[in-house]
Amino acid sequence: NKPLGEVYSWLCNINNLPIWNSEVREIKSTQADAVLPEGATFKTGDGLAEYEFIVTKVQPGSFFEFEQSSKAKVKVTFKFAATAVNETYIEIVESLPSNPIGLINSFFSKLGSKKKSEQTLIRIKENLETDYVN
Repeated sequence: NKPLGEVYSWLCNINNLPIWNSEVREIKSTQADAVLPEGATFKTGDGLAEYEFIVTKVQPGSFFEFEQSSKAKVKVTFKFAATAVNETYIEIVESLPSNPIGLINSFFSKLGSKKKSEQTLIRIKENLETDYVN
């Protein structure tokens, strides 16, 4: 229940990435501001394995996309749309490789893509509705 611009800005703030994705361990960006720029990288891990992602596309107010930098090449796109004045719809689209070995290496495949996306959306919603409290 927040306007699209506010939701998009919050999600694209590099400092908020670990809040809505609890597996983020390290973030690198060549830009000084907190906006998630193309080319920024971040690492995720669960204690057993670590994966690096790169932000590949950013369309302000519309979508952003990142891709796993390893051979698995998992691609995740966050799409945004305003459904009402103070409501925003977020869709997470994950493109997983057809190679079964690549799937094993993907941290999204551990819990299943759909479950991972649902958990991410719940964390985003909870943080946005509680005025960004970690």
